[in-house]
Amino acid sequence: MHIRQIAVQYDVDADRLLLRVRTADEQLFAVWLTRRLCLRLWPHLESLVQRVGAAQALAQAAPLAVATPQASAMLADTARERTLAQADFSQRFEVAPTAQQPLGTQPLLAHTVQMTPLAQGRLQVAIRDAQQRSVQLELDASMAIAVRELMVTALRQADWGLALDAPALQAEPHVLN
Repeated sequence: MHIRQIAVQYDVDADRLLLRVRTADEQLFAVWLTRRLCLRLWPHLESLVQRVGAAQALAQAAPLAVATPQASAMLADTARERTLAQADFSQRFEVAPTAQQPLGTQPLLAHTVQMTPLAQGRLQVAIRDAQQRSVQLELDASMAIAVRELMVTALRQADWGLALDAPALQAEPHVLN
């Protein structure tokens, strides 16, 4: 799936985050993220985004090198700054009238999220609902960083009391539900 656009917004009435993904072939996927899931998801997402950002920066700079934890943190910060300088968060999320919705018109209510770091600074995110409907995203480091920033904005609006600036956890493949 080639992602064209991603949006994360807080819905006051539903008291949930709405993650929407539009693909290059005009497919639309929508996922509700609850407060409970976000509380568990956030520290792991933060850690994995740092990890893939550092991995991508290291692969570009010195493919055979191994970074110390301090160097990894600096590489992750550099990747974040570079991505944010190039990102355009002002565009509205667009839905073409002909967009297909493979999972239906109602957003999937996320029950399980599995995140796995891949080679070359990529992050795989699989989201399933209780009925086992699912969507799988593969994000490069820049897209993962952008999703993190969109979530920070939405989580601040939600005011759910998440520690958005807390230190990241050590990242391994994660399954959250």
